[in-house]
Amino acid sequence: MKTLEFFAGIGGLHAACPWLDILCAFDIDRDAQRVYQANFTSPYKTCELASIKSDLLDRYQAELWWLSPPCTPFTRKGAQKDLDDPRTLALFHLINQATRIRPKYLVLENVVGFESSRTAVRIQDELANADFEMTWICKCPHELQWPNRRPRVYLIAWQNSALTPCIQWLEHPSTNLLNSPHVPSRLAELIDRTINRDNHPWLWLDESTCERFKHALDRVMIPDLVSYGVSGDPSIAEATTTACFASGYATSIVRSGSVIWHEKGWRKFSPREVANLLGFPPSFSLPGELGPKRLWQLLGNSLSLPVVAGLMAFTRFPNARKV
Repeated sequence: MKTLEFFAGIGGLHAACPWLDILCAFDIDRDAQRVYQANFTSPYKTCELASIKSDLLDRYQAELWWLSPPCTPFTRKGAQKDLDDPRTLALFHLINQATRIRPKYLVLENVVGFESSRTAVRIQDELANADFEMTWICKCPHELQWPNRRPRVYLIAWQNSALTPCIQWLEHPSTNLLNSPHVPSRLAELIDRTINRDNHPWLWLDESTCERFKHALDRVMIPDLVSYGVSGDPSIAEATTTACFASGYATSIVRSGSVIWHEKGWRKFSPREVANLLGFPPSFSLPGELGPKRLWQLLGNSLSLPVVAGLMAFTRFPNARKV
């Protein structure tokens, strides 16, 4: 299916759905473009999305538009300006263009809570006035037996009832969707076993930081990484899942992701491990010249591939679209 990927970031949609024909990806972040083009050959335009020209979009004749706009205007940690946040201008520009160009499908991804925002109400009104049908889906990868929590809402809109998508969720994401030999069901399978204090000392938190934030950290433990237990803290048990990793993981350890007990201390998950937990395959390249902080930021703004692959399976099996 011919697709335009807006707010493309590092290419979560492309990685989750390799069967899609990505005509072009759009974003404003040049570092995201570097990661994307290290992995994919699709064109990538870095530009202000609020100023994309109509004739350019007309030229692609894409069947599917994917939009994953910034979530900061709608998150609890953000300013929650909603419609008043200037970052929504690009989103409304694209929605306006979609109602004119009318791709067969439009899918929009954002944080839980977005669906009840004033922005979402206005988007639904504009799409409905253009005779699009639509539905909301809320899904977390943990529901698919994936060891990470990242609840998100997805708005799926389509031109008419003949194109109604058939969303068929699988208990486990299909292995061929993610190009993986198997689907990991335990956190232990996604940990980088080459990491230690000698080669990654910067991942470990100092004792004062651990003590200061001990009640705010989302802490996980895996038995074969534990040289000895954490005495006096019976609340910490073997982890089955990690918290949602946000872009703020690069600068904060509170409500931005999990830490893991390893070699007698708490450490952050490396960018490669965060990518694993988002479902990116081992072959997905993370250019080292960007540095861990920047990679954490980019990954925190990306997608959960197991959920996206399941959600978008209807684009792979066109004969099963209609319910």
